[in-house]
Amino acid sequence: MKKKIVNTTGCMIAKWILHNFKDGLEIKRRGGADQIIKVFSVQAYKNIIKPAIHRK
Repeated sequence: MKKKIVNTTGCMIAKWILHNFKDGLEIKRRGGADQIIKVFSVQAYKNIIKPAIHRK
């Protein structure tokens, strides 16, 4: 249950950052996927950030 709540929160934060910051995807260029996974959950990276990178 706790893991599910953390994943949901991570996804919401990732969506907010991608929506509100133009350079949200520059995290990918500067630090790579490992940095994103440290900031967000792995689930948030797979569901939100990775598809957004592929859309650009």
